[in-house]
Amino acid sequence: MPLALAAGLSLSWGLVLALADAPDAVLAPAVVDLARAYPDPGRREGLLGEAARWTVSISRLVALDREGMAGLVRAGLVVTALHGEVAGRLIPMALVLAGAGIGAGLACRERLRDGPGYASPTASGLAVVSIVGGLFWEALYSLSPIPASSGWLYASAAAVSLGGMLYVANLPLRL
Repeated sequence: MPLALAAGLSLSWGLVLALADAPDAVLAPAVVDLARAYPDPGRREGLLGEAARWTVSISRLVALDREGMAGLVRAGLVVTALHGEVAGRLIPMALVLAGAGIGAGLACRERLRDGPGYASPTASGLAVVSIVGGLFWEALYSLSPIPASSGWLYASAAAVSLGGMLYVANLPLRL
């Protein structure tokens, strides 16, 4: 997964910077999504302030020769900081959802003890794919300026929860 994440981050950053002609083209989708996700202007300004502080500290490490590219990279860093802040605020909900999935998997696992069911290796494999896919999307969204809605983080958390449920439910009785 780390290699796939490194490749995904490289591709997403490269595509966003290559397809944008101005920093506003990178910032506009993130600000529109932020306005939809946080209608309260006070909370929205708080998130933008946190992102700006994070971007200032990181942008000192980025040395670029061309001024146009430096503006695009700074805009990408602001969007990435916004994504990270939004994803960070959803971590407690994602952990509760993952715990609920594991708990549901433990409840479903009792069917093995009663005898009518069996542990399915296919379901366990699909569960691992679901967990890895959900975690991959959360990491990709949090670390890149891709123009995606923050609503997809909820789908990602649900995929991790469902995968956790399927995996735990299909563990064999004796490990």
